[in-house]
Amino acid sequence: METIKVPINAIWDVDLKKKVLERIYYAVPGLADVVFQSEGLTLKVTEAAQVDLAGVGIYVQDLIKNTKKVKPKVLEQATVDPTFVENPFEALKAQYEVFETHDGSFVLSGNFLRRMTIIDTLIRQHAATIGADEMAVPTLLATKSLVANGYLHDFPHHALFAAPVKHDLRALQAVADIRQVSSEDFYQFNDYLGAPDQILAPTVCYHCFEAFRDRQFDKPEVLITALGQCHRFESKNLKDLRRLKHFRMRELVYFGDEASVQRRLNASVDWILEIMRNWNVQFRLVTANDPFFLAESDRKSAYQTAFHLKRELQLYLPFADQWLAVGSFNHHQSVLAEKYGFKLQNVEKSQSGCIGFGFERFTYALYCQFGFLPTAWPVALK
Repeated sequence: METIKVPINAIWDVDLKKKVLERIYYAVPGLADVVFQSEGLTLKVTEAAQVDLAGVGIYVQDLIKNTKKVKPKVLEQATVDPTFVENPFEALKAQYEVFETHDGSFVLSGNFLRRMTIIDTLIRQHAATIGADEMAVPTLLATKSLVANGYLHDFPHHALFAAPVKHDLRALQAVADIRQVSSEDFYQFNDYLGAPDQILAPTVCYHCFEAFRDRQFDKPEVLITALGQCHRFESKNLKDLRRLKHFRMRELVYFGDEASVQRRLNASVDWILEIMRNWNVQFRLVTANDPFFLAESDRKSAYQTAFHLKRELQLYLPFADQWLAVGSFNHHQSVLAEKYGFKLQNVEKSQSGCIGFGFERFTYALYCQFGFLPTAWPVALK
């Protein structure tokens, strides 16, 4: 292990540290640890010669500038005295209610799964109440789709590509002959894999947009809901159930004019906040922005925050004294409507929006507040 220093003049507050840690592992090959110091960063890496030291310094400086521009605003908050102050993760594992099969991927069962299913049922009922149609969506999306809609430009660090074995007898035989493999040996597969023309879906709503590509609707508004599996590469940022590589999400997707999309988003915010109050959950609603990787996207981040285009429902984790985002409310304006080419009846400029809830996070955050005593839980979730 080697140590290199990146000279940077910065005040490392909690938000800035979090932002740097969430991104720097993608940018530095073989990075094992990061130490924040007044004179800059100290990086522990497997091989210093592989690191673009100047490039890393410029990238972090750009992140600092972006962080100064983009500050979240608390729109609403409810404070509750905590009755449970431990991390429930180890107890959930001991009870086999969550079982990690691979880094960031969990099998769920027992009360954890039961409560997660109840939450999904409540969201489905809300979707049915407003007249949303249900969609069943696949796991994969075409790579060319995520190039065209800009996802790979904004979030290249999260992409998990899928590729088949080559149409080649020697490649097929070579893979068939592999009997065991360590993490250091995975690169041998590169010689045998074909083109990665598909990507594990990072969101649910992209499936809906793809289904509506170039569609002409005979009504001014379309409402959709879907449950799907989402996949995002998180490098070394994986952390119990707070940050996963694979997770389950239900989304509601709204298509209409600007006013109708905003009205639907606001109504969904009001609906979920009322449930949080009824459950006596400590929560807050904040303005937010997407974790764009490239520094050139800082204008997008600032724009999202300034115009409240992205809002997050965050639940408090007493044991960590941290807030965890469990749901988001996003107004895409006309960006995705134009990229996918769908049009609505009598709507001059079609727009879209979506809300999404990450179920593992949501359920885990509730365990962090309510613990394991049934009497501590809301009636709907006992």
